[in-house]
Amino acid sequence: MTVLYLLWALSAGCGSGFQSGINGSLGKKVGIWEANAINMSVGSLILLVIVIVFAPGELAGMFAAPLAIWLINALLPTCSLTGNIFCAPRLGTGTTAICQAVGSFTMGLILDAVGLFGVVRVSINPMRVIGIGCMIVGLFFVHILYHRNRLAKEAQEAVSDGGGAAVAAAAPAATDSRAAFMALMIPVGALGALVSLGQTALRSYTGAWGANFWSFFLSALTGIVMSFVMNKGKGYKEFKSLKPYQLIGGLFGIYGIFMAVTVLPILGTAAMLVARQSGTILITMVIDHFGLMSMPKYKFNSIRATGLGFMILGIVFVSGLI
Repeated sequence: MTVLYLLWALSAGCGSGFQSGINGSLGKKVGIWEANAINMSVGSLILLVIVIVFAPGELAGMFAAPLAIWLINALLPTCSLTGNIFCAPRLGTGTTAICQAVGSFTMGLILDAVGLFGVVRVSINPMRVIGIGCMIVGLFFVHILYHRNRLAKEAQEAVSDGGGAAVAAAAPAATDSRAAFMALMIPVGALGALVSLGQTALRSYTGAWGANFWSFFLSALTGIVMSFVMNKGKGYKEFKSLKPYQLIGGLFGIYGIFMAVTVLPILGTAAMLVARQSGTILITMVIDHFGLMSMPKYKFNSIRATGLGFMILGIVFVSGLI
C-alpha cells in the first residue's frame, strides 16, 4: 500500500511539472499577469465547489485571520507563480523546476530551524547541508555544463557552414541571460516555501481545503489587478484562441493539494517530498527533451542524467531519509 501512496506523490509531482509547462505556454500567449489570473481563477472556482460540498464551514474562518495572513496568501503565491510563468519559456521547464527546488529546500531548512507559525523545529545538520550542495551540483550539470557543451557543439557545426563566428558571438549573451533568469528563479523557489508556511498559518483559521481556496482566490484577485495595472488586461483578448490544455494548469495544482492532504499523514513529509519533487524534475526533463507545450527543446543526455541523479540524491538528503 505504501508503494501506491509513493506513486501517487510521484504522479502529483509530474502534474506540477506539466503545470509549469502549461503556465509557461499560457504566459507566452496572453501575458504573464493574465496567465497568473487565469490559472488561479480556474483553480479558485474548482476549489470553491469542493469546499461548498465537503467543507462549507471552512469558508468563514478566513475573516478571523489577521491582515498579515491575508497579504501573505495574496502576494506570495502570485509572485511565485508569476516567476515560474516568466522563466519557464526562457530556461526550460527542467532548469526552472530545479532552481525552484534549490530555493524551496534552502528556505525550508531555514524555516525549519526557526520554527515559525508553530512548525516543529528541525535543526540544520551536515546531511541536510550536503543535500543542498548535491542539488546545486545537479543544477550545474543540468543547466550550466549542459548549455556550455551544447553551445560549443553548435559553434563547431556552424564552422563548416561559415557561421561559426556569429554563433560564438551570440553565446555569451545567451549564457548571461540564462544566468540572470536562474538568479531570479532560485528566490522564487524560496517564496514557494513561504507560500506553504502562509497556508499552514491560514489552516488554523479555516481548515485545509478552506486555506487552499482562499490562497487561490486571493492570488487570482491579485493577478487580475496586476494584469490591468501592468498591461491594461490586453492579454484577455486572446482568451478565445487558447487551447483547452492551456486552461487546466490549476487542476494539477489542486491534484497536488488533494494528494498532500491525503498522503502526508501516511507517508510523512520527507517521503512525500522526495517522491513529489522527483516526479516534478523527471517530467520536466521529458518536456524539455521533446519541447512539449511550445517550451524550448533541450535533449536529454548523459550530462543531464548526471545532474538528475545529483538532484534526487540531494532531495533525499535534505528530506532526512538518509
